[in-house]
Amino acid sequence: MLYCHGFLGSHHQGALVDACARRNGLRVIAPNRPGIGRSSPHKFPVMTAPAADMAELMDALGIGEFSVFGASGGGCFALSYAFALSHRVRFAGVAGCMAPLDATHNLRHMKMIRRMFLSGCHDHDRIAGWALRMLFVFCRRFPRSAYRLLTMTASTPPVTVEVRRRLDTMLYEDYGEVFMQRNGVRGLIDEVYLYFHWGFDLPEFPQHVPVLLFHGRGDAVIPWSVARGIARYIPRCRTFLMPGGHLTF
Repeated sequence: MLYCHGFLGSHHQGALVDACARRNGLRVIAPNRPGIGRSSPHKFPVMTAPAADMAELMDALGIGEFSVFGASGGGCFALSYAFALSHRVRFAGVAGCMAPLDATHNLRHMKMIRRMFLSGCHDHDRIAGWALRMLFVFCRRFPRSAYRLLTMTASTPPVTVEVRRRLDTMLYEDYGEVFMQRNGVRGLIDEVYLYFHWGFDLPEFPQHVPVLLFHGRGDAVIPWSVARGIARYIPRCRTFLMPGGHLTF
């Protein structure tokens, strides 16, 4: 399974499911996207373009067919890879995913602060870059305080103490991978650009690739009204609406 990490996230998210995956005979491959962590930055024209890199990665690992799964912003990439590599992808799963942001109504359903951030990165990348650099400086000087601020709206589900400990460890490592590496700002802005330019329309999604869509009913980060376009337009899509917020998955 090729795991696509969320926006403001990294490959550390894949480690959270590693033990469960191994028990069920699954091998999880979780690379960082360009510009995240120590991956080289690269500006792609559309979201389907990085699929060639994923195909090359799987070839290098000797993997023919595989599944893809993406969380949050990573769900968009999972669907794009499934579209571009439909001859190799057996099925796709997404959790807390958003539909293409070039459709105005999708962006309009999000909270104002997120609309401003996403639109700013896409339309005014220099101004957004300056604001993100200020955020990066704050994160590096006050890492624990910044981490608490960034996770305040994460809407984590009620879990056991052990799972909470593992979740907090993963999120903090995730945070460090994004905000403590030099690539940071450019990589995030380039990634936001792709959320507006998927490279295909959802009704064109290949009919032979099944999609499992998981979403929290109380998701305040990506409301269900933004995600339901995926379920509406993808031919073979099964939807699982669950109680909880953005990190329910």
